Amino acid sequence: MIVAETTGITIKFDPLDTEKNVGSVKFNISIEFSTQNQKSSYQISNVWIEEKELKRFEAQLDSKPIAQLTDMSDYTLLSFEHVDDYTKIEINPIKERMSDEYDRLNTKLFVDYNLITYLYRAFKDYPKWW
Repeated sequence: MIVAETTGITIKFDPLDTEKNVGSVKFNISIEFSTQNQKSSYQISNVWIEEKELKRFEAQLDSKPIAQLTDMSDYTLLSFEHVDDYTKIEINPIKERMSDEYDRLNTKLFVDYNLITYLYRAFKDYPKWW
């Protein structure tokens, strides 16, 4: 499992299955956010991500101010961006998914600036087969 955590937030990428012909990995992705006065959790279940997308995402985490993870339908699942002294995480960007904005959850979280670095290290250190 790929895990990154810092004050108030934990992000987990749990690989479930692989598809060698296409070169993809199925994940459960979970985000748990907690402060003194708030608590929230979000899970993306059984999402397939191409191996080349995982490599691209890892490279963006290392060197770009914005890192976006897309699924095999080319929808952005998560976006990470340095904003001032924080990392902004956006889950299910509004413009990306379905035509009706009421069909799914869109959330923005502002958390520890170093989260992107921690997530990059978690991906880098994970014993990948992709």
